[in-house]
Amino acid sequence: MIYFLKITYSLFLSILIFFSTLSHVLSDELDIILGATTKHYCSCLFVSELSKEQCDIMFQRSISNAVSEPELINQIKTIEIQIESTSKEISMQVEDKIVRSVFAGKKGCYLDN
Repeated sequence: MIYFLKITYSLFLSILIFFSTLSHVLSDELDIILGATTKHYCSCLFVSELSKEQCDIMFQRSISNAVSEPELINQIKTIEIQIESTSKEISMQVEDKIVRSVFAGKKGCYLDN
């Protein structure tokens, strides 16, 4: 009986570690994609001075080649991009995560988190 309990606890612990690690990996991937998205729009709008429609088209082309998971692509497309023209900031928010890119003149755009 004790042997069975040890196996059950060790199996439970292994599953718990696996899923907690998996959630952190997916979280990191989302952070990277959000950062890249805000940086793309910052560079596109403020450095290249293109319209939002042109930036959207370029983003659609690049994201479908960069991300292989269709669910993640659809999730990214539904996130609202907030553009602050006066302060030249692009930000995106997913639940408790806020990712912001700021235009710094000649230095270009940088992530401000």
